[in-house]
Amino acid sequence: MRKLLIVLLLVTGAADAGDFELCINGVNLQGRPCAGFGSGTGGMRNQQIVAVGYDAMEIIQHSERMASGIDGAGRSHFVGSYRGNRLTKLRGKTFSCQASLDARQFRCVSWLPD
Repeated sequence: MRKLLIVLLLVTGAADAGDFELCINGVNLQGRPCAGFGSGTGGMRNQQIVAVGYDAMEIIQHSERMASGIDGAGRSHFVGSYRGNRLTKLRGKTFSCQASLDARQFRCVSWLPD
């Protein structure tokens, strides 16, 4: 308990120095919203999701396809809304995905809401 108190005192003192701000769930140690966090839902901001490898393949295979194509370098591109059952927290999110020319590398990035 004593070590925890010392750590908290050190962190609190450091948080007041300069432009450093320690935030947990969008709130600083004084209980105010952190700088840079919007005033949206609970001071939290949306984060972009990046999936690679098997997770990206799951998204590509189980998305409702909106658009697809191949670029000049031969990479396949897909845009769609994930509808699968394995990644339940991502269901309904829209992703832009790409697969390498040799279909060994996969990457998907979620869209951010306006």
